[in-house]
Amino acid sequence: MNDAWFHAPELTEDCQTLERQEHEARHALKVRRFSTGDHIVVFNGRGDWAETVLKNENGDLEIVGTHKTTPLQPRLHLAVTLPKGERFGVLLSMVTQLGISSFIPLDCRHSVVHPVELHGVRDRRILVETCKQSRNPWLPAWEEPSTPGTLESRGKILFAHSGGASPAASVDDRANELTLLVGPEGGFSRAETTEFEDRGPRPCHWVPISCESKPPPSPWWPVCDF
Repeated sequence: MNDAWFHAPELTEDCQTLERQEHEARHALKVRRFSTGDHIVVFNGRGDWAETVLKNENGDLEIVGTHKTTPLQPRLHLAVTLPKGERFGVLLSMVTQLGISSFIPLDCRHSVVHPVELHGVRDRRILVETCKQSRNPWLPAWEEPSTPGTLESRGKILFAHSGGASPAASVDDRANELTLLVGPEGGFSRAETTEFEDRGPRPCHWVPISCESKPPPSPWWPVCDF
């Protein structure tokens, strides 16, 4: 079995074949030099992945086995302010490897980069490519930008704060969902912090890791320090 993964959003549990997808088929045939009869793994980004065989030079696939992967628990919804330049791509890649469920661009008072500056197609492509490289069949949902005051939270709410408790002391093992807010380098403003405290989110101190570090084996406890 070849270890290359390809994205096929139309994959379902009942699929028997998959027709050519222009971008993925071109990469498989022209770049990876696959040929008829080769084995390829495809995933749909919703937890399903399948072993397939390349049927023809057009890029059509025959499915020989499907698998379902359960999402990591608790499900983590990450709302984070955007770092400058290439560091944003590094951020997207690392948190996707860590297994987040959704990514929410966060616009704060001290933000240096604002969500209106996002390049939607390119940034979403980073998520897909990272899932392929890390063999993660769950593609994080890309949600609309929000502010700390308008963010729709799910489950327990935590916000990264230097004076907060450790994550282990802040999260209930029985929680199914968790919303984590990570502010800019200058931190959340006093008004934002006060608003959090009034609404109920709990501060927690998250151990930083370097952008150059390999993501840890635990699902997602550490958060990159940008």
